[in-house]
Amino acid sequence: MNFHWSGFINVARQLHDESEHDAEPESKVRCAVSRFYYGAFCYTRDYMIQNCKFQSSNNYEDHSHIRDFLRSLGKSQLADAATDLQTLHEWRKTCDYRSDKNRSDPTKWSKKASEMASKIIDAVDCYAKERQSHQR
Repeated sequence: MNFHWSGFINVARQLHDESEHDAEPESKVRCAVSRFYYGAFCYTRDYMIQNCKFQSSNNYEDHSHIRDFLRSLGKSQLADAATDLQTLHEWRKTCDYRSDKNRSDPTKWSKKASEMASKIIDAVDCYAKERQSHQR
């Protein structure tokens, strides 16, 4: 059985919810943003590998290749998902590597990341349903 990457989004939401009641929320927010990105990225990558012949490199190049692949499918919703993945990827790198970056309201940052991750997964799910209806 394959791992369900959308579970990362559930963990990220728990971290976000906990951060709202924390005196020092930034650590939880940084972890949440990172998990929102990886949940959306891996969910998208795995769907595209299994259903759309995306060729994974199984390395860091997949982060940009999946965005290019989404854009190549010619669906505006997937192109928007690619843009959101790019933004989340940049935020994830900031959260994981930059100690000098601090957001004035970190919980708003993770809330926006949550919305973007949900939008990405919704776009993939919508595309999957569209493909299924055309295959019938």
